[in-house]
Amino acid sequence: MQEAVRRIIAQGAKKIVVWTNEICVPAQHTYESVGFQFVKKSEETFSEYAGQRIHYEIIVS
Repeated sequence: MQEAVRRIIAQGAKKIVVWTNEICVPAQHTYESVGFQFVKKSEETFSEYAGQRIHYEIIVS
């Protein structure tokens, strides 16, 4: 994951946005471990997934 983030930034990205489901705790830990910051929990839910979506982002300065 860290290598993917490095490559995206190297290509000029100023912001990377990802989301996961609130019950996918391992995914949340993975995103946080490479520098993504929690943004918000979405009120929007999808029937095929349980729980709310959680948004994370990295802003490149």
